[in-house]
Amino acid sequence: MAIPEENRRKLNVFTFVVGAALTILAIYDLSIGERAASVWIAIVCWPIVAVGSAYQLWGPSARRT
Repeated sequence: MAIPEENRRKLNVFTFVVGAALTILAIYDLSIGERAASVWIAIVCWPIVAVGSAYQLWGPSARRT
């Protein structure tokens, strides 16, 4: 069953916001001296989520209305 376009867009906006927020949180953790492996993993993973969502929302294949 396919997801309606409006629901897919809402999901992409949600994942973009969450990915950006968690990226900022990971950078903040690094700035206050946290050096756990999970912070370094977050620095790699969450920007990928945010960029992927942004690409789906505003990239060349996004439907122009």
